[in-house]
Amino acid sequence: MSTPSLHSIQQRLITLLTTPDAFDPDYPALVALGNEIGPDVARISLYARLIHSKRIGKIEAVLAKTIAHMGEPFHPLTRPFLAAYPPHSASRYDNARQFFDFLVHHWGGRPKTRPYLLDLARYELAVAEARTQPWVKIAAQSTETDRPAQVRRSPSVSLIRCKYDIRPLLESDDAAGIPEKRNLFLAIVFPRGGPKERVFEIGADLADFLAGLTDWRPVSATNGGVDQLFELELVEGR
Repeated sequence: MSTPSLHSIQQRLITLLTTPDAFDPDYPALVALGNEIGPDVARISLYARLIHSKRIGKIEAVLAKTIAHMGEPFHPLTRPFLAAYPPHSASRYDNARQFFDFLVHHWGGRPKTRPYLLDLARYELAVAEARTQPWVKIAAQSTETDRPAQVRRSPSVSLIRCKYDIRPLLESDDAAGIPEKRNLFLAIVFPRGGPKERVFEIGADLADFLAGLTDWRPVSATNGGVDQLFELELVEGR
């Protein structure tokens, strides 16, 4: 019987460490690997549990409010999630995004009794993504002589469209009931030196304007009105 290559052993070990089946020291694939190379099977099983526990912790940190409002136990969902969605990276955002995709499938597109949960999850994902963006000093000039020549949406701003007004759920951990159903756009801003993001409701026209302002654009091409956007830290200039 030929000796397995190091690459083959590494690939099998990685697969085992990223599947919840390895939680069981008697899992056949784990036992088979142990018979071939003689590792401590119980230790590999423990490593798998620790890796998955850390991954679930990242998801709980990002989607805390979504999980709190789900109306069903969270942890029974983690094993089928881990089995269906191997990790693509170590980032909190990527793992939370994978769990969001799992929830959408689990709910059949939208939860029947709490349809606002999709908006709440999208908000928390947007916050997590915004936290990864670079901090760029905003040129908050407002006079004609100091006005910057170009403007763009701040990299630390996220925009989301909601079907429910989820802001009461964001403002209080005690908020209950189904939020008001109405279409609205939210801008999420991380202020310089601020401990927490700020959330603004903005109109559809402004949302479209900011969504298209990902690259630098001459201020003269914005038809004016950017001063207040500087003050709210929605845009930056140079």
